[in-house]
Amino acid sequence: ENYLDVKVDFYFETDFYAVVKVVDALGGLEITSPLTFAGSFPVEGKVNEYKDITVPEGTNLLDGEQVLTFARERKRLPGGDFQRQMNQQYVLTEIAKKVMSTRNPNTLLSILDAAKSNIQTNFPISDLSALMGYTLQQSDASSEKGIDFVRIVNYQILGDGHFLNNGMWVML
Repeated sequence: ENYLDVKVDFYFETDFYAVVKVVDALGGLEITSPLTFAGSFPVEGKVNEYKDITVPEGTNLLDGEQVLTFARERKRLPGGDFQRQMNQQYVLTEIAKKVMSTRNPNTLLSILDAAKSNIQTNFPISDLSALMGYTLQQSDASSEKGIDFVRIVNYQILGDGHFLNNGMWVML
């Protein structure tokens, strides 16, 4: 609100660990990676402790840590930061597809329960449950099926990368 001078009625803030817990609560996600790569994952609650995670090439059922490692990777991908942005949008779309395919509002509640210690929001859980129920009702009434009922639009703004005098890399 302060930065853009735009009123924000509701917010939903999360961290990496919530993504892991949500994906695990969904039973994993089928993700297609263009290559096999290894990354490191910070251990929750342990400063400076990491574990090695491998993401296999091709379409595979990945657990939460693998999905997040896929979404965070940029150095080994030919598109760098731009590919990372696209992968993050891809992961969010796959999460939405899986949630919508369950057709069960209680699944959303169990997902949020799994990640509740890593999520902050001012959106009341009763309203979130009602919204999910309404979305499923409208989806049932629509001629579109599953996630096709929900319109997800991905945007990416391109630019040129530059190093600043302080060593920071920025996209202009």
